[in-house]
Amino acid sequence: MANHGFSRHREWRLDEVKEHVGLDFDPFLNAQDIAERYLVGKITPKRDHYWDEVFGVWGGQKNSNPDVVPELAFENGQRIFTNFHYGKTDIPVNENLVSILRQLNKNDRRENAK
Repeated sequence: MANHGFSRHREWRLDEVKEHVGLDFDPFLNAQDIAERYLVGKITPKRDHYWDEVFGVWGGQKNSNPDVVPELAFENGQRIFTNFHYGKTDIPVNENLVSILRQLNKNDRRENAK
């Protein structure tokens, strides 16, 4: 997974996401700074989805742990992203993009209800 040809689009989308959702990181790469390049590692089938380990490369060295693990499904003849997993944390809601967005949505609804 290189950042060829999509970096300008990705930056625009990231700005949109940050402005409208409140994220302070790139949810697709799990980063605030973009690595030199990215490598796809192990691909693990889980039911009808696939989890693909993605590693950042910094100073010519591949990270020892995946930066992010995108989850993909095959629908209507195409692969689509369904979630982005970030690994275990002390705060389980922060372990994947879908749970983070759900929590932010709950927080927004609470704020708007006041």
